[in-house]
Formats: sequence, C-alpha cells, structure tokens
Amino acid sequence: MRRRHLSSRRNDGHLRSDLRRAIRSREERYLIIPVEGSTSIESAVYDRNERKLRIRFCPSQGRRRGDTYDYSDVPMTVIRDFLGFDSKGRFVNWYIKPHYQCDPVRGYTLLAEGRR
Repeated sequence: MRRRHLSSRRNDGHLRSDLRRAIRSREERYLIIPVEGSTSIESAVYDRNERKLRIRFCPSQGRRRGDTYDYSDVPMTVIRDFLGFDSKGRFVNWYIKPHYQCDPVRGYTLLAEGRR
C-alpha cells in the first residue's frame, strides 16, 4: 500500500499558515514571561534551547532582594503552567524552587538580549 505524501505547501506553493506559525515560534529561542503586578518577581525569561528559567526577584522582597537565579532543566510544560498561574511568586515557590537546580547569576542580564 502506498502512502500519500503530506505536503506542507498549498497548491499555489505557499507554506500553510499553521506550519509557518509553528516554524516561527520554534525560531524564537527566548520567551519573556509577563510578570506585571507581581510583588516578588521583577522579570523572568525562559531559554527554550537550554531549558533554563532566569528569574530576577524584586529588590525589596524577602531574602532574595533583587537577586537573579537560573533554574535548570525546566520543561516547557511547566513554563506553560507558569504563564497561566495567577500568582507568579507563589508558582515559583511551590513548583520551581523545590524541583529544579538553582544557580545564582552574577551581573544580571536578561537571557534574551544580553541586557535588561
């Protein structure tokens, strides 16, 4: 029995829009996580290639005052949950800190562009 070849191109030779979106999203290595309104997290960036989550805590909160940490081997499924969670600080305390290796970052920069 012969298999049909599934083409990624429409009849007119253009890439299908859903495939184009998937390729574009794979090309974006860094995902900047919105943390507006968080009283404990100032910024968060996820590196898809290295599965690394970088978090900078707010300068005035708790013992991590303004420090930046990398959390290693964080899967994208956890990041999706993080994006949908109401309290970003609570999510980090409950689901990130207890389960993933944490390394302090000296001289804070965002992963995405090498600058803040």
